[in-house]
Amino acid sequence: MTAKVRSPAGQAFYSRRKVIVEPVCGQIKEARGFRRFLLRGLAKVRGEWRLVCLGHNLLKLWRYGRALRTV
Repeated sequence: MTAKVRSPAGQAFYSRRKVIVEPVCGQIKEARGFRRFLLRGLAKVRGEWRLVCLGHNLLKLWRYGRALRTV
């Protein structure tokens, strides 16, 4: 793995992990405990997902703001 990451192609591939959505979904599942939707219907599920993402993003902004104040 180390040899793969040290090559230019491996570095380009490994740097793509920063833009993949998977970590956010994992954080929402593990830290927020969101495992399933409570509502039925596509419109309601979209609304519920937007609320979950809103909460996730607000928490990130709040933590970022607190970190800036301590610096």
